[in-house]
Amino acid sequence: MHGSTNLGRDCLLAAGALVVVPAAGALFHAWYASGLIDAAHAGQSGLDWLNRFFAARMEADPGTYDLEHFHWMGRTMATRLVMLWAVLIGCWLGWRHRNALGRGLKGFITERDLPFNLGIFRIVVFWMLLSFGTADDLALYSSLPASMHFPPVGLGPVLAKLPANPDLAAMLTIIFRIGCVLGMLGFLTRPVAVVVTILALYLLGLPQMFGKVNHSHHLVWFAAILATSRCGDALSIDALIRRWRGRPDPVPALGYALPLRITWILLGLIYFFPGFWKLWGGGMDWIFGDHLRYQMYHLWSTHEDYRTMTWLSESKLLVTLGGIGTIAFELLFIVLVLGRRTRLIAALAGICFHASMAIVLRIGFFTLQISYISLIDWRRLFERIGLLTSRPFEPGGATRAGAPSPIPVAIMGVIIVVPVLLFGFRGENNGWPFACYPRFSYPIFEPERDRIEYEVVDATGTIKDDDGLEEVRRRFRTARWIGLLRRTLQTSGEDLQQRLGALYRLGDSEPDPGDTIRFYRTTYSTIPENWGDPPIRREILAEIRMNPDR
Repeated sequence: MHGSTNLGRDCLLAAGALVVVPAAGALFHAWYASGLIDAAHAGQSGLDWLNRFFAARMEADPGTYDLEHFHWMGRTMATRLVMLWAVLIGCWLGWRHRNALGRGLKGFITERDLPFNLGIFRIVVFWMLLSFGTADDLALYSSLPASMHFPPVGLGPVLAKLPANPDLAAMLTIIFRIGCVLGMLGFLTRPVAVVVTILALYLLGLPQMFGKVNHSHHLVWFAAILATSRCGDALSIDALIRRWRGRPDPVPALGYALPLRITWILLGLIYFFPGFWKLWGGGMDWIFGDHLRYQMYHLWSTHEDYRTMTWLSESKLLVTLGGIGTIAFELLFIVLVLGRRTRLIAALAGICFHASMAIVLRIGFFTLQISYISLIDWRRLFERIGLLTSRPFEPGGATRAGAPSPIPVAIMGVIIVVPVLLFGFRGENNGWPFACYPRFSYPIFEPERDRIEYEVVDATGTIKDDDGLEEVRRRFRTARWIGLLRRTLQTSGEDLQQRLGALYRLGDSEPDPGDTIRFYRTTYSTIPENWGDPPIRREILAEIRMNPDR
C-alpha cells in the first residue's frame, strides 16, 4: 500500500512538472523569444552570433528562410526541449520505482503459455504473406531496367545485384505461395517458415527498389520469428503427427509465449517512431498548423477517383483533434501492449486509428490491423466459452522434456529489434528489411505537388504528344509511382536523363527520328477547388533528341 501511495504521489508530481514547465516555456516564447526572432531576422537582436546565424541561412536559401520559417524553427526547438524534459521526468519516475518496473518487465518477458495462441498467429502471418502482392506486380518490377533502381538502405544493394526477370519471379512466387499454404496448415512448419522468410526478403523486397518503400517489413519480421519458434505445435498437421506418434502434449513454456511478446514490442516500435518524429521534426505546428490539412489535399490529389472530405479539412477543431489523437496513439501503443488489461484497448484504438486513416487518407495498413490478433488471448477466450478444455499450468511444466527452448526466438528477437531501434531513431524510411515506418513528420508549408510531364516535338516544332506519362502511371500503384517520380526529381545530369528515358520507354508510344522529347517538372496546387487548373510552375528538366539514324 505504501508503495502504491508513493507511486501515485510521484505520478502527480511528474504530471505537474510536465504541465508547468512547458506552460512557462510558452509564456517565455510569447513574451521574449518571439520578439528576439523578429529582431534577429532584421539583424538587430543585440546578439552578434544569432544575427550572423540568421543572415547566413537567408543568404544560403532566401526562398526558404523567411521570417515565418525562423518562427517555425523556434517553435520546433521549443517542442524538442519539452520532449527532452518529458524523457528526464520519465527516467526519474522509472528510477524511483525501478523495482516495481523491473518486476513488471520481468513478468511480461518470462510469462509462459501453451502453443494455441502462437498457432493462431502462425496461420494469420502465412495468410497475410500469401495474399500480399500479386504476380502482375512482381512481373512488372522484375522486368524494369536497372537504370530505374533506387536501392533502399540495407539489403537494397544486394537485391540490385541479384538476377531479376519475370520467369524467375514467377517460379519463386509459386514456391513462396506453396510454402505459405504449408505454413498455414502447419506441415513441416519450421523448415517451411525458413524458406518463406528467405523468399519474402527477395520477393517483397524487389518492388522496393524503385523509389518508394512500401512498409511490409513486419511480415518478414514475423515470419523470421515464427521460423525460430515451435509455432507448429498446435492447430497444425505437425501437431496431429506428433500426437499420432504418442509424444506428450505441449506444456506451458516460455518458448510459446516469447514470440508473441517480441511481436507486440515490434508493433509498438512501428507506431512509436512515427509519433516521435512528428513532434521532433514538425514541432507543435504538426498539430496546430496547416500540415494535416495540406497532407489531406496532397493525398486526395493523388487519387483521381477519390471523393474529398473538404468539410473535414475546413474544420480547424477536427483537424487539431485528429493530430492530437494520432500522436497520442502512436506514442502510447507500446505502453498499452505491455499490460494484459490494456492490450485489448490497444487493439481497439489501432482499429479506429487505421479505419479513420483509410477513410480520410486512403492509408489502411490492413496487415498491421490483422496483426492485432496476436494481442488477444484466444486460448483463454475459447476456454471461457467452452470451445477448449481448461488446462491448469503446472509449476514444473516449462522444464519438462520436449518444451521448446526460448533461446532461438530470443536471439532472433535481438537481431530484429536492434536494427528496428537504429532505423527508428535515425528516422530512416527508405530501408529494407528494416525501416522507420512512414513518419509524415516534416510540415507541408505549401499545398503543392510536383509531377514529371513530357512532350514530344517534331522537327518543325509541332507538339505531337503531351501525354504527361499518364499511360506509364497506370502500370504502377499510385504510391509507388509518386515515389519513383519524387526520387527521379532528386537526381541530375546524365543520371537524370537516363532515368527519364527509362520512364518514357515504359510507355507504348515511340518517337520518330528527329523528334525531341522534353521533360518538365510541373507544380500543381493540391487544393481541391484548384484541381484542373494550369500548373503553378513549369521547369524544363531535360531534352532528348532522337538520332535520325536510329
